[in-house]
Amino acid sequence: YVIPVEVDGERVRSFVLAAKNEMGCCFGDGLAMNQWAFVNVPESQQLSFDLSLIATVLGKLSVGEEIEEGYVLSIYRVDAEKIRIE
Repeated sequence: YVIPVEVDGERVRSFVLAAKNEMGCCFGDGLAMNQWAFVNVPESQQLSFDLSLIATVLGKLSVGEEIEEGYVLSIYRVDAEKIRIE
């Protein structure tokens, strides 16, 4: 599922690719750090803001802790080359 993070007008510039849709429901345990990846959307790709989207992402996967000011921000990051929306 696509959970937009950075939106510029109507264009999604980055999003979290999640194993399950946590945005539509307030019940449950939330997403664990290993259940999502931070995705940078290429300039050539146009994505709109829609929480029901399911996406397939092709690109360069980076694995490892990204730490900022002592906090782990992500484990998985993708510099997307192509995104297919379903």
